Amino acid sequence: MKTGGAVVTVRLQGNMKDARKFISKLRFFVLAESLGGVESMVNHSASMSHHSMTKEEREEIGIHDTTLRLSIGAEAPEDLIKDLGIALAT
Repeated sequence: MKTGGAVVTVRLQGNMKDARKFISKLRFFVLAESLGGVESMVNHSASMSHHSMTKEEREEIGIHDTTLRLSIGAEAPEDLIKDLGIALAT
């Protein structure tokens, strides 16, 4: 890796079940409560760090059932892009 990593927030279409299905299809991104490290990680705040809040409370602060945070690690960018593409297509 020639430069630092990044954290990207995305919002998928669908519902919480769709978000969980997407996460289950990822092979390079590790599901994590806290983002940090050299490996790429995915965080689903609605079911992890903010699960004790109601859906309405989460949405009020911008955390939707399909909001994911991706922490980009040291893996080859083409591997990560392929991994995301496969998860989106299935």
